[in-house]
Amino acid sequence: MRTVIALSCLALSLAVQAQTVDARVNSFRLNLHGLKGASPSATIQAIVGVINADVQQVRHTTTHVYAQCTGVPSYPIGPWAANPNVPANALRWYRLPRVPVQATVPAATGLGSIGVLVNGVTVFNAKDAFSYNNQGVWFRNAVIVEGPSFDSALGHPAPMGQYHNHQRAAALALQLNDNGDHHSPILGFAFDGYPIYGPHAYGNLTGTAAVRRMVSSYRLRNITTRTTLPNGTVLLPMQYGPPVSTTYPLGTFLEDFEYVLGLGDLDAFNGRFAVTPEFPAGTFAYYMTVDANGNNAYPYIVGPNYRGVLDTANLGTGTAATPPVNALTWNPTVVATGVGCLGPGGSNVALVANSAATVGNTGFGLNLMNGPAGGSGYVFLGTALGRLPATLGGNCQLFLELNNMIGFVAAGVSPIGPIPLDASGSATLPVPIANNPSLVNMLVDVQALFESTGYIGTSGAVTLRIL
Repeated sequence: MRTVIALSCLALSLAVQAQTVDARVNSFRLNLHGLKGASPSATIQAIVGVINADVQQVRHTTTHVYAQCTGVPSYPIGPWAANPNVPANALRWYRLPRVPVQATVPAATGLGSIGVLVNGVTVFNAKDAFSYNNQGVWFRNAVIVEGPSFDSALGHPAPMGQYHNHQRAAALALQLNDNGDHHSPILGFAFDGYPIYGPHAYGNLTGTAAVRRMVSSYRLRNITTRTTLPNGTVLLPMQYGPPVSTTYPLGTFLEDFEYVLGLGDLDAFNGRFAVTPEFPAGTFAYYMTVDANGNNAYPYIVGPNYRGVLDTANLGTGTAATPPVNALTWNPTVVATGVGCLGPGGSNVALVANSAATVGNTGFGLNLMNGPAGGSGYVFLGTALGRLPATLGGNCQLFLELNNMIGFVAAGVSPIGPIPLDASGSATLPVPIANNPSLVNMLVDVQALFESTGYIGTSGAVTLRIL
């Protein structure tokens, strides 16, 4: 059956979506294509290769968002040098408040999970589980001490099998095209509900300045002995840490760092309140900080304390985070990424208009060509307000990541499909244009995505003017 849409219905359908869906709902990477975990290690592949990757389900109420995750990402993980642990299917729900509240007395970020990435992998704070001489004074920096056991995605599994990151997940940043050319996407959420962005944001709080790297306000202390704490507390000799040396260089312990108000862009929580693409009215957000050389910088994700009220439903087994029966399920129309613009036959997949886009014209249509025989096509419409936020990259990669779906809604972009392709890889999408004078001179950008069992390619964009 061919898909038919009237352009005049577009605004209404988007308005309905916008009432119930925001960035806290649609930033998660739903596994819509049955993706499994992967690893370059045959031993690890045998374990994660049967586990569904990324986020399995997202549900929401007016007060909370619920994400069901296995904890295994869709990018390759492992191996982990000197780490005998292996990932497990940690299927469970995480609950996030849709309206975070600033805490009167900030709670400390404890050991274990303190937030969840948009692919369902959890994040831990910077603290290792051990302290110098087990005295609970000089706590080891997990990024330094456990660093040799991290894989190429900068993650590793805990003893009970929970794969996690203590710092920016390099592979996730790559999947989400977080390269510094634009404002970082939302990479996750802390358990107080505030979003966690990558390291790049607008240079001012109002969103009117160019994007640049966010700078942490923490720095290494200028010390050679470890006899005092960052707050000036003088320790007893039995509480001293080891002198700074090649064995214990600065940065080995969390107490080697100090917070300096105004040193960087971010506060003691490693965040700030500012305008972001997903929150044009502004939001408090954490940032995964890196230094000028691109190396992850302390406190890496969230500071020693949460800025907001911690949702304790996520602690422990997390059974309290299960969504209520009245929670709505979020089902995006399509999410597909990949590289390539050539169809199976070697010709570019294409989308063209087969007549003028005229008000009252019931014969107008779009032709999809050179796709996979028996496959599907999806057409994306964008109004002149926002054009097509899904841009073509150097190799014709369509970045339709979930973190951008709220931008689609705000800009008036709607995916249409699936549109069945015939044996020649072609299809026609009739588009009756209502006889509505308000549509005259509307500009509509159109682009098509083709897939069979997976992503095939993306057509060039066509701009139509309604006459």
